[in-house]
Amino acid sequence: MIKNNLKKLRGDLSQKTIADYVGITQQQYSNIERGDRIPSFGVALKLSHFFKKPIEEIFFTIIDNKQLSRTKRREAI
Repeated sequence: MIKNNLKKLRGDLSQKTIADYVGITQQQYSNIERGDRIPSFGVALKLSHFFKKPIEEIFFTIIDNKQLSRTKRREAI
């Protein structure tokens, strides 16, 4: 699952302000911020530039223990 720090980074700025800078709609930005949508690489790069943070600091992967266990089992085969 992909998570992000966009809400925290956005602070007092509006979603529309960031969406306009990135070139997407406010609704698309909202979906990305909530984690309902994964941004394209281009959008992720623009967000990285806007916030002056590496993409890795904005977006990160959450692996739950069940998923990790399944992955380890598959690698063992």
